[in-house]
Amino acid sequence: MADYTLEEWIASRGISIEDAIACGLGETDTPQSDVHPSMDYLDGFKGVVIPYFNSDGSPLEVDGIPFARMRRLGDVPKGAAKYVQGSGTGVHVYLCPFVDWGAIFADPKVPIVVTEGEAKAIAACSQGIACIALGGVSSTRDSVTGEYLPGLDGCKWRNRIVYVCFDSDAQQNPDVFAAQEAIRSELSVNRGSDVRIINLPGKPVPPDHEGNEQPDEKMGIDDFLLWKGLASFRQLLHATPSASKLDKAIMQINASCALIDDEEAVYDEKTDAFYSMSWFKDGSDYAKIKLPVVGMGKNGPVERPPIIVAKEWPSHQNARRYTSTVFKPGEPRVIKTGRGPLLNRWQGFREAEGNVEPFLDLTDFIFSELEEETQGFALKLLAYKAQNPGRKVPIAIMLVGSKGSGKSMWCELVQKAFAPASKMLQPTLLLSDYNSYVDRNVLLFIDEVTPRVMDQSGEMLKLLISQPEVMLNEKYRPMKPVDNLGLYIVTSNYPEAASFSRDERRYFVVNTPDKKDGEIGEAYYRNLVTYKDSDCGPAIMHFLLNMDLQGWEPPIEAPMTGERYNAYREGLTPVAALAEQILTADVNIVQMWIESAMEWASSMKANPPANAPMSLMKKIMQVEAVMPHWPIRPFYSMSEIGLLFPGLSETLMGNRAARHRNYTPEQISSQLRTSGVKTLRNKDDVRGFRYGGVIEPFLIIADVNNEDLKKPLTQAEFEDLMLTFGTYAELPGTRVASTRIRQGS
Repeated sequence: MADYTLEEWIASRGISIEDAIACGLGETDTPQSDVHPSMDYLDGFKGVVIPYFNSDGSPLEVDGIPFARMRRLGDVPKGAAKYVQGSGTGVHVYLCPFVDWGAIFADPKVPIVVTEGEAKAIAACSQGIACIALGGVSSTRDSVTGEYLPGLDGCKWRNRIVYVCFDSDAQQNPDVFAAQEAIRSELSVNRGSDVRIINLPGKPVPPDHEGNEQPDEKMGIDDFLLWKGLASFRQLLHATPSASKLDKAIMQINASCALIDDEEAVYDEKTDAFYSMSWFKDGSDYAKIKLPVVGMGKNGPVERPPIIVAKEWPSHQNARRYTSTVFKPGEPRVIKTGRGPLLNRWQGFREAEGNVEPFLDLTDFIFSELEEETQGFALKLLAYKAQNPGRKVPIAIMLVGSKGSGKSMWCELVQKAFAPASKMLQPTLLLSDYNSYVDRNVLLFIDEVTPRVMDQSGEMLKLLISQPEVMLNEKYRPMKPVDNLGLYIVTSNYPEAASFSRDERRYFVVNTPDKKDGEIGEAYYRNLVTYKDSDCGPAIMHFLLNMDLQGWEPPIEAPMTGERYNAYREGLTPVAALAEQILTADVNIVQMWIESAMEWASSMKANPPANAPMSLMKKIMQVEAVMPHWPIRPFYSMSEIGLLFPGLSETLMGNRAARHRNYTPEQISSQLRTSGVKTLRNKDDVRGFRYGGVIEPFLIIADVNNEDLKKPLTQAEFEDLMLTFGTYAELPGTRVASTRIRQGS
């Protein structure tokens, strides 16, 4: 039932008006003026103002503004927080101002109760219980200062009894249970307190009108005091046992490790590593934690074999355990599912304002030889990934250039910015069966790949760049599908490493400039090394997180760059190079070749080289005799292309293509089609068209964008179309036709 006024709220919590006044509680409908200026979005909403205090009773201030939280009154919308505070005001512990906390903190003999929620602490303190409150069960450490239980730095924790008293459903709520155990671990293991967990009972609810049993009503410390009274609560305190030596040793392991049920393994958060159960029990450092055991013999105390805590931990009721691990950027550390709690290995980015000028200066230099419209693409891509770490971006950045330009240094700076969710990989790791690097990284840097590595692992790398999910293969863990969130950056000193196919859409290939030389260059790189060796990553990440992308999102395909196209052309086979000319030429490539051949024959005939061999003169005669009669059409059969290709490749691509003279027509056709050259489609016969007594496929090698050629044809339509084409000699304006006109033929 909702509380609509301050009086209703404090009455339901068991807080007297006098105590409410002493704590400075007040009602507001203008939280932007009564709580924090950033809360103007709640203007007009009623709530209780809960001011916070230091241990000496003075108001707690954050950036010169008294710190307070607000508990919203009335019907709070589903999913909205009941308790709110100003933006960026941090985590603080609530201390009732009418309690002498200085004296309590100084005396470790006084027990302290830790609960969640200011009202519960006020209700407990009003009955003489030294109770401090957290704003939330996990609100124990300030993210900016790193201080644990901020405001309690003067408290003597060693040998003090500390009770953790959360709501009665704590044991059924994995988030609350995990937070409870985290507090117990910190105060017991690291601060020497005797931490005891109070398991509040729920309040029984009568059966419904049909006699069905109802779940118990949830109880907090304030509810229990109203229901059972102070004496019953003190009985709970006295009945709560102290942790045994084994319990404390279990908590010591819990501080670092967790059992992962699905994987039958132990996950060590400190090292981000998985251990097999057998190695954890017998070979890890945790196996060295032992508890001495003393028994009684005939003659007095006798040492027994010690308890090896690592062997007891997996079956202990307080061992920290999860169903599985996941990597979900932006989601909570513990994710609740129907299968059980999942441990999220995402730790967030480290970011802080700082100097980014060296990074931006190097960025400008590395991408300076790109076309103007793509010079800022890489930086936008990084900013997008930083702001959306949980989204897969199926584009990789590939930097190609000579040694010493700074491309690897730029990558190292980026990798430091994305730490701890980034990793530098050795190129050979792509050839390994294991791929643990895909599981918890959003950026991966592969340095100095060679053409051989790209040949051997290119398909694997394409998969890693584009697939949102891959199968994880890691030691001590079962194979399973995991999110593949990595953005890849690759460097190479070899342009041929970027020789991708024409339709390759994943790589943004950049030709980096040559190294800066001279004294200026030496000073430039020396300053960069100093900057790289500093803790510059958080500053670069802060810049990326705050870069205004104005709605920009990565395209489906990486932009084409001059370096990517050049590397593609340089790596083509003669047949593939011919296919590229076919796909990009705005003239009939066969006609162009015949023109070239006719010009060559005419030139050779007019100015033959000295001592020209008879084979040369024979070839000139063959060109002049055969070429004028060659048909000029936008498509040719495999047999025709087989006859054309040796001459085409040699004339258009040089003598290096001579070795392809032995290619069969079928091999040439296959390579052309693999490189993107299309075939005419026959409505009547999938094998091709009948021409000259045989059926063959016909490849379109001119006018490739003609929509009429993309439509299927019948055999009859094909035959009619063939009648519309003539030979080279019959084309107006050609060398042969012009000669005939001049001769009056």
